[in-house]
Amino acid sequence: FVGDRVGRAWAMNITLALTVVGALGSGLASYGTNTDMYLIISLFRFILGWGIGGTFPLSATASADSTAGQPMPLRRLSMAWSYSGQGPGNLLPYLWVLGCEFFGFGYKVMWRTVLAAGALPALVVFWQSGIRPGEDAAAFKVRQLADKSGLRAEIYSRLCSREYLRKLLGAGGSWFLYDFVTNSVKT
Repeated sequence: FVGDRVGRAWAMNITLALTVVGALGSGLASYGTNTDMYLIISLFRFILGWGIGGTFPLSATASADSTAGQPMPLRRLSMAWSYSGQGPGNLLPYLWVLGCEFFGFGYKVMWRTVLAAGALPALVVFWQSGIRPGEDAAAFKVRQLADKSGLRAEIYSRLCSREYLRKLLGAGGSWFLYDFVTNSVKT
């Protein structure tokens, strides 16, 4: 939705920035009592969830847009590649902890760096893709020009209505809780 409103590049920049801020903030939280740290980490993990939750659909859409007009097997491979990064991404925290253990880092350093290291993939994606606002894929620009009114305006008005906004927040909120719980159990 945000990608359609402000452009894929702007939306990807925003979600990557939220991911970096959320990961680094949760890894650097070290003030106050244990309860204070837990609240600070929870806040930053919430921000991280918004970033990751926005990056998932944007990466798939960007992958589809960037291969428009190419043969279908190549488009499918591109889409599969955009999702296949989840496997190594799920394995990375465990490897990070093993590396910290191997090099003899203390427990405090270990868990903080695991949380903060979540910023690395987002920074790599940002650097590798060279995402620059205003340089959206040609397929997105064509679709955006062709869809200025009519169905698109109706979809936006419905999405902005209170009835649909609650449903959208409920669906997004459930994914946030799912990701939060599954990632909390892993780390």
